[in-house]
Amino acid sequence: MRSLHVRLACLLASLLALLTAGLVAGGLWSAERHGAHVRQILNRDVAAHVAKDLRPFVDDGLDVAALKALFMRVMIVNPALEVYLLDERGRVLAYDAPDEKIVRRQVDVGPVRRFLAGTTDRLVVGDDPRDLRGTKPFTAAEVGGPRSPGGRRGYLYMIVGGEERDSAAAFLGRSHVARMLLLGALGLAGVTLAAGALAFAKLTRPLRHLRDEVAAFREDEPHVPITVRGGADEIRQLARAY
Repeated sequence: MRSLHVRLACLLASLLALLTAGLVAGGLWSAERHGAHVRQILNRDVAAHVAKDLRPFVDDGLDVAALKALFMRVMIVNPALEVYLLDERGRVLAYDAPDEKIVRRQVDVGPVRRFLAGTTDRLVVGDDPRDLRGTKPFTAAEVGGPRSPGGRRGYLYMIVGGEERDSAAAFLGRSHVARMLLLGALGLAGVTLAAGALAFAKLTRPLRHLRDEVAAFREDEPHVPITVRGGADEIRQLARAY
């Protein structure tokens, strides 16, 4: 480990390890965001279609039992969806899930309004009533209107990729994308490390030659001239100084 080119190679290996970890983490984050955006685009109109079936249960009064049955049918057809009815302030009014699963009783309606007013160019994520830690992609549609009691409006709010998908992802572990990213980054790091080690060895060769000649001079061999060989300018200057 005292050799300069070995220490430089170890330093390069450490930097490459950090770079590899960053590339894999960044790649996984980017892949997850891309997948979430794709899921949101594919399910964008689902909430609007389901909202049409909600009108009898909302316009004529809030029938929570009927809504839960409808939500259950939707979630059976597509287990990746979690369906909620929100009032215009984002309070959760109806859902099909055990009460202990709902840890967030109010959803920020800002992202919902941006989703309804925007396009598919950008991913929009919102609060997950079953998770206090983060946000998830969703699809939404307006419900209610002048016919509903008091003219109230609300939103049909559908998380795209809820607990069912998270459980599947945890069960599968590292995805194909993660493995490919890791293998690619390790391969690139290995090639770079090998090339860097060879380059460091070549760059430090004149310095090792100078070290050997100075050691010979120290051993009472002043008749042996110190030659100036190729290498970095600093090494040539050091040889001339000796």
